[in-house]
Amino acid sequence: MANSIHSAITGRAAECIRTTGRWMAGAAWVVMLVAGGTATRAFGQGGSQPVMSPSQQTDRQVVMLGRESRVPWQHLIDPDRAADAVYVDLAGGGQIVAYIQGGLACPGPAWLLGRMEAARGRSKRPGDPSAVTEHQLAVDAWGCVRWTEGPELLTRLADPALPPVDRLDLVNRIGAVGMDAVPVLIAHLGDERPVLWETKLREYGQAPGTPCPAAASDPVAGTVAQPLGQTCENLLYAIITPRGYRSPFEAGAHPPRVGRMFRVADWPAWWGRNHARTLDDVRAALRPVIDRYWQSNGEEQVVR
Repeated sequence: MANSIHSAITGRAAECIRTTGRWMAGAAWVVMLVAGGTATRAFGQGGSQPVMSPSQQTDRQVVMLGRESRVPWQHLIDPDRAADAVYVDLAGGGQIVAYIQGGLACPGPAWLLGRMEAARGRSKRPGDPSAVTEHQLAVDAWGCVRWTEGPELLTRLADPALPPVDRLDLVNRIGAVGMDAVPVLIAHLGDERPVLWETKLREYGQAPGTPCPAAASDPVAGTVAQPLGQTCENLLYAIITPRGYRSPFEAGAHPPRVGRMFRVADWPAWWGRNHARTLDDVRAALRPVIDRYWQSNGEEQVVR
């Protein structure tokens, strides 16, 4: 289990990073580093500052973390909305108005799935006639965050002082949470804080086909950085991918490249369709997707 989670984080695809070697002029240390797909960014989850402004998220579906505020700020309110206007303090800082049918019934943190919209009006400051634009959230679905320690654990994951063995243990701990971890991980997909991974560096000659010298040393430990959002996406795949499933179409197939069997096109939209399902149901629904991967001889399948 530990090895499978670690492979999902650091072994999907690779790219080379070269630095100066020791044993010959022009030699190189070659590092194999995960290079996953583009992550969907989220607003308000990148440490203390948003990684994408609300204006950049307008008309896009997003997943946000926050809790109902006890100290509302001044905001524009649309009186024609059929939903309740709820003041939400975001986990990454700031406050937003979220329109939620029936209100938000969470005593603690909540996840909110919805679309960012621009509200326009006049400033509420006395004597200020200027026009203002405020970005608000029209909520399609919400739920109470059950994995309340999640944001703190992700912050620990990005702690450069965390020993490598503890980082791997933490990844396995997060992967074992299951569906409760999914909205928190999606909300952090745009988090650019670096996560340091220990890997192996091996010497290779610079010229193609140049063999390593007979006295070349064994691979040595090195460190590479990966955005926390990318680690979160890899964890999402590790959680939802069916465990122990062997497709009947796998025999005789010869995929031309190594990569993911499927790719989730839009994680917030996927969560909107799957948040009420169990993890077993989610994994069962992905088995036909894996079958199509093998039937197509290794063509990455898009999950929407």
